[in-house]
Amino acid sequence: MCANFKPLTLAQLQQLQLPVVGFSYAEEVYPAGTMPLLFKSPQGFEWREVMFGLVPKWAEDTNIAKHTYNARHETIFQKPSFQEAALKCKFGVIPVTEFYESKYINDKPERWGYAVKMGRLFLLQRSTKFAK
Repeated sequence: MCANFKPLTLAQLQQLQLPVVGFSYAEEVYPAGTMPLLFKSPQGFEWREVMFGLVPKWAEDTNIAKHTYNARHETIFQKPSFQEAALKCKFGVIPVTEFYESKYINDKPERWGYAVKMGRLFLLQRSTKFAK
């Protein structure tokens, strides 16, 4: 269960021949933080700045994204926050170089990171629901 991650670097974007991101973004992304996400548009592929975390239409504010950035596939249809996106198959992938999560040792959380070899990346699945 990913708690935060490092998105692709500019060098990796060039290696993968992806469009340049037209805005700055953090080296590490946390829930409710902004990040680049690749979309297909009539002009081709383009990066858009989006929030890491899902904000259901019934939410009163975006703070809920700090609690709706992860769901287990076994329970995704049971969670009100994720039901609509899951039922409509609204998923995307986030290319990352490292991701972090808590590992509990002696009942205390420790930050553990997972990285891949140089030049490779992880793809994290994400539910997508976009506010208007």
